[in-house]
Amino acid sequence: MGSFYWAFEYKSETDSISRGLEQVRCYSDWFDYVVLVTERVLDHARSDLFWDLKGSGAGVWNYYPGSNKCIEQVNPHLQRPDRGNRKSVGMRFRALGRTPRAIRRLDLYQTDLRMFV
Repeated sequence: MGSFYWAFEYKSETDSISRGLEQVRCYSDWFDYVVLVTERVLDHARSDLFWDLKGSGAGVWNYYPGSNKCIEQVNPHLQRPDRGNRKSVGMRFRALGRTPRAIRRLDLYQTDLRMFV
């Protein structure tokens, strides 16, 4: 079957979580699994956004920076990315394996999906 590619969207306490749903939907066209990691707790009893994220198949994880704990509220489901997009992602990650060890780290904070196009 091969490797699975994961995308993580991180939202700090001051970020707008509502934008996360749009971003997660975009990532699902490219990656096999998508997770929204947030410093805010999404209360499933009161948040439509929580149910929208869950319905999209995205994972929802809460990160607590002060305690270095990450709690999984919902684990992600396998997405169905566009074949051409997924192939591009695979080529990019394989290219990382051929680069010198010093520059292999992919900086998730600076990664723009446009680089995969």
